[in-house]
Amino acid sequence: KSCSNPIKLTKPGKFWVYERVMRIPYYAIYEVTRGVLEVYNLVGTRYQKMTLNERGHYLIRLNQ
Repeated sequence: KSCSNPIKLTKPGKFWVYERVMRIPYYAIYEVTRGVLEVYNLVGTRYQKMTLNERGHYLIRLNQ
């Protein structure tokens, strides 16, 4: 039997690997063309996008 609506499997991206497999506490993405930095913090099993503090910095806690 052939399937008329096959499921296309895609490989997980880097974000997923760092979040779910490696469980890296922080993940940052710098977009060179726009000069934009996004920083994510692992909370439980998911990354949450961080916001800048009042000084315009991301608060990175060591030894979590």
